[in-house]
Amino acid sequence: MTMGNPIYENELEMAASIGVIREYLRDPKKIPEWNSGVTHVIKVSGTTMEYTLIRVYQSKRVKEHLTISYLNKDVINFKVGGGKIDYQMKFSLTKLAENRTLIRESIYILETNDRIVNDFSEVIKPFMRAAFKDNLSDLKAYFAKEKIE
Repeated sequence: MTMGNPIYENELEMAASIGVIREYLRDPKKIPEWNSGVTHVIKVSGTTMEYTLIRVYQSKRVKEHLTISYLNKDVINFKVGGGKIDYQMKFSLTKLAENRTLIRESIYILETNDRIVNDFSEVIKPFMRAAFKDNLSDLKAYFAKEKIE
């Protein structure tokens, strides 16, 4: 499923209960609310946990395939492929207090990428890390704006 150790991890504390965050992240239709790069999420017909993500890159629509799985109730796994880079995002949730949750986001580059992507993974890591960290910060800002606890 993954390629060993993550290429990086981001952590963020949120002022919301672990249950609320868990249910929110388990609903892929909510991804565009906190990931501005995704414009639409469409369920793949006849599947339970597979979706198509629609992104816009340089005025072109790009489709990616998203598969969601749960390693346990507090670890949500997003596997994304078919775009520029195939990757896996693992969200691990830890309850800190009644309405405080730590989200650890682990990012893995998948073996399905072509050799060029793998060869340049060291170059693209800082850009990917910044983009994923921004998305996590946007998730926190969305929860604060909507007063989700």
